[in-house]
Amino acid sequence: MKFFMCKFFKENIYEFGIAVVLIILIVSFLDPFMLWMPSNLAMFVLLAALVTFLLFAVFVWQEKARDEREEYHRMLASRVGWLSGASVVMIGLVVQGLQHNIDSWLVYALLVMVMAKLATRVYVKIKK
Repeated sequence: MKFFMCKFFKENIYEFGIAVVLIILIVSFLDPFMLWMPSNLAMFVLLAALVTFLLFAVFVWQEKARDEREEYHRMLASRVGWLSGASVVMIGLVVQGLQHNIDSWLVYALLVMVMAKLATRVYVKIKK
């Protein structure tokens, strides 16, 4: 098991590294009063987060499964990721709805997530 994890990590080191950098950049936006991050630094972190996300998306997009087991793991990771994201956005909508102050970006994010999932399902069904 230890050898497998080491080999798996070495094969995907760029993806893991980019994911860690992306997480650090996103978490840095949680400074609500901007005490430690002046606006110039905030703009730089925003740009860095965008570039890092694009790099991460490229690595995920180019990911190829070698067998059925890896394909299953990719599908499971995608499903868990999508359900987690949709759940967080939905919780945000409920909380903001109870406060009578719904941010339109949450609505757009959920709308895009659902539409992308539906479009992908239709595309796969047509191509199959």
